[in-house]
Amino acid sequence: MADDEFEPDPLPGYAEGHGARPASLAGIGTRRLQDEIETYLRHAIGSKLYSAGDRLPTERELTRRFHAPRGVVRGALARLTRDGLLSRRIGSGTFVNGASTKMQLPSAEISLVGPSDILEARCAIEVGYLDLVVARAREVDFQRMEAQLSLMAKATDQRSFRMAGYGFHLCVAEASRNPLIVAMQQQIMSAREAVGWSTIRRLNDTAELRRSQVDQLQEMVKALRSRDTSLAVSIASKELEKFITSIIR
Repeated sequence: MADDEFEPDPLPGYAEGHGARPASLAGIGTRRLQDEIETYLRHAIGSKLYSAGDRLPTERELTRRFHAPRGVVRGALARLTRDGLLSRRIGSGTFVNGASTKMQLPSAEISLVGPSDILEARCAIEVGYLDLVVARAREVDFQRMEAQLSLMAKATDQRSFRMAGYGFHLCVAEASRNPLIVAMQQQIMSAREAVGWSTIRRLNDTAELRRSQVDQLQEMVKALRSRDTSLAVSIASKELEKFITSIIR
């Protein structure tokens, strides 16, 4: 891949500033760093931060942004290419493939979806698979969740916070070890973006509200790690109920 043929698009910014690797990724092992870069890009594609046909930043730019060895970045891109999410074109770069292999709602049906519909779906789906996470999650899964929570805590604007939150929930879904659940979670994230979720600013429009959400999710991760399904379900349900109340009032 030719690294000097185009100016790469920037990655979403966090408190560490331009060119800095997110602090949650600093000092972690090579294998885990590759997992984190893969998770970030997978989530960015699933939530339409990068859409079909978009060209990703170059390997050199990703290496600089994450302060990662080039081989680690290349490994993360290779996994996503193997899974059909990316295509690598010699002399042009790495591009996002179409979403033919992923669940997608027809545009006509997306237009009928509202924020309350999404929250109802989240209550049914995200809460419903937590028992599988309790049964199947490994330590590396909890580390990935914590890395995303750290990104949420350091986000300096609502969009960065929201995108890191998508990454967190995708990590939880992946810990279920069920590909259909992961696809459903990606569909929820896509629907949230499609229906203008970012316009509902009162859900996280202050640093205090964002901190509260991170605190609750940290408690949920603790419950999952201790294999306490009831507590994890209770925390997740209460947090979603707060969102529903905020929207309907």
